[in-house]
Amino acid sequence: MEDHISAMKKSKEATTGGRSGLNVGMFKANSKVPELAQLDASMRSLSNYTGYSYKRSQTCADVQLRKRSGNINAEEHRTICVSEIDSNTNLKLIGKQAMWNSERAKALTRDNLGGRKGMRPVEVSMNQRLLYDLIRAKRGRAVIMSNDAWGCYDRIARIAILQALWRLGIPRPPILAMLEMIQNMQHYIRTAFRESTRSCGGDPSKHAPQGILQGDRAGPAGWFAICSIMIDCMKAEGYGYADVSDESCVFCVRR
Repeated sequence: MEDHISAMKKSKEATTGGRSGLNVGMFKANSKVPELAQLDASMRSLSNYTGYSYKRSQTCADVQLRKRSGNINAEEHRTICVSEIDSNTNLKLIGKQAMWNSERAKALTRDNLGGRKGMRPVEVSMNQRLLYDLIRAKRGRAVIMSNDAWGCYDRIARIAILQALWRLGIPRPPILAMLEMIQNMQHYIRTAFRESTRSCGGDPSKHAPQGILQGDRAGPAGWFAICSIMIDCMKAEGYGYADVSDESCVFCVRR
């Protein structure tokens, strides 16, 4: 219950809630009453300990946000899934524990920056600049590829993120609850005018969708867990720049 109260205190009341109508303001108010806070905490704990996903958590509203202010082109928008507050708080807990466990166990590759304690994405640009200057000064040869992993969340295989998060010490039940929620998720479209009455997704007769949700609070940590493994695999195959040190060098930043 203490963790739940602490999480609600840090939550911003302006955060949009899911389709059920349960908003952050209600959970923040409940956190000030011990009996109600214990009830909300027990609902979250039940999902984390058993792997059960609530039916109301299996619906979301898809909202398009601009990537850059003033740019209204459709291809420059990103779609965010607005899900239930308590479910997303559980996902945030998964991400927090995964990053804490990985830093403590040194399970993340040193080349993966951004979103880590004591590291900043700007360091990637600085390291790249220094590397380019060193190659130019030594008149060396190098092949450099800048790749934006566009839509990477949508291409994550569920079995891959299960094993990657499991590797970082996350118990199996909360991961299964997250994946069941995503697999059965029914998506409604929300605009400034109204919300759609029809939905897509969540059809058990079709193949289970892969990927994770944009707006999933466990998404950054999940991609971090998978990306670190991929970088280590590339370095083990000899890819990267190995002239400066004994190890090859791959720069990666999560955006």
